[in-house]
Amino acid sequence: MPYVIPASGFDQSIDEAAQFLSQFGDVDLQVDGSTDIRVSSLVTAPGYGAPIEVVFEYREWYHLTDQGWLRVRYKFEYRPKDSRKAYHHGHPGEWGAHQHCEPSGRKSGNHYQDHERVLLQAAEELGRLYASGAPIDCVGLRRLDKRDRRRDDEADR
Repeated sequence: MPYVIPASGFDQSIDEAAQFLSQFGDVDLQVDGSTDIRVSSLVTAPGYGAPIEVVFEYREWYHLTDQGWLRVRYKFEYRPKDSRKAYHHGHPGEWGAHQHCEPSGRKSGNHYQDHERVLLQAAEELGRLYASGAPIDCVGLRRLDKRDRRRDDEADR
């Protein structure tokens, strides 16, 4: 499903996202490019001089089209200490929309089934996880394998 932001509202959309993210901590916003743009928001929580407990990373890549800014890729990550929960889409050679999930102390290269997400939806979900103080839990996620990758590659052709 294509995600397009009208060119006239692009800057406002970026500003609103940064403002929303600021509730979780210090936001470092960077926008690079002209017809191909990368928007990066790095949030350190709790921020405001306190020791860092969590890093949130939100990156989106856009391409300018006649309809507006088409999002072609994203990476949304929540990284408390030695764990990670991430939503990705658009990486070359990957499985399309997928998750990464690494409970405390367990690094993993596994990919899990997911659906396409928008930044505010992901930030709200990951923010709730942070506010709860609950550890990252991967129970119930469906692991993707090489067959899933081939099907996704064929669908893209």
